[in-house]
Amino acid sequence: MAAREAFVWNANVYFDGTQITTEGGVEFNYTPLTVETQTDATGGNIYDKFTNGGNLEVIVHVAEWDLDAFATVYGAAATQTGSGSTSKVAINADIGSSYRSSAASLVVKGIVEGVEDTTEEFWVTVPLAYPEGGPFKSDKGAQFTTAIKFTGLPDTTASNLLFFFGDTVGS
Repeated sequence: MAAREAFVWNANVYFDGTQITTEGGVEFNYTPLTVETQTDATGGNIYDKFTNGGNLEVIVHVAEWDLDAFATVYGAAATQTGSGSTSKVAINADIGSSYRSSAASLVVKGIVEGVEDTTEEFWVTVPLAYPEGGPFKSDKGAQFTTAIKFTGLPDTTASNLLFFFGDTVGS
């Protein structure tokens, strides 16, 4: 089944509490997974479909990097030394790290007329997401851009919750 693209919008993104400044928007794609059953008597026609989970990807387009955010996104592969203008983030070839163990909350807050929306009912929260950094491009003059793909994982402590809209503390 094709992805259902829920949103493409300008937003601020917070991964594990660290803000990631976006440029070029955020793409939010949810694809339900299904299994078809067929009938033999009618030559293999679809009789019914059953849900079998779903995949969630949130693509965040980034142009402005804060080194703290950079280190957070690259997780176990990154080591940060120093702070501020003397900070350095080194990316190492990471082997054997579990994406689930490095997954954290991802919150997307829309930007309306240049201001972050503080109304939680319009936020999207992914309780467990892991990031994968994309290729760096220099398509903005001297500025490097990249797209970070966050993949949602089902939260097994909350009935396999993948994402939700609205208040982060509501019942």
